[in-house]
Amino acid sequence: MYSLAVQFAQLVSAYCILLALGVTENINIYLVLFLISSIATILPISFGGLGLREITFTFMLAYFPIKEDYAIAYALSFYIITVITSSFGIVYNFKEIKIEKA
Repeated sequence: MYSLAVQFAQLVSAYCILLALGVTENINIYLVLFLISSIATILPISFGGLGLREITFTFMLAYFPIKEDYAIAYALSFYIITVITSSFGIVYNFKEIKIEKA
């Protein structure tokens, strides 16, 4: 159940990113490709999935009517937002370590 909730939350944030970029056409296609690219990011061939989401969107350009500039900006924006928000977890993690040592 938690996994589904996380995926839904990611889809909502991805949808908001699309709206912020001004994408008005084929939003469902972008969201489906986003879910496909999420699978690609778990492959242990890059640092935190950097570039894998973008490559997935680039490969899918041949099969789906999406715009390359929006697709890359969309994927890169999601990655940057994820890195920024996840970095707050580092502070929390180090706080936990200090508390446990005391």
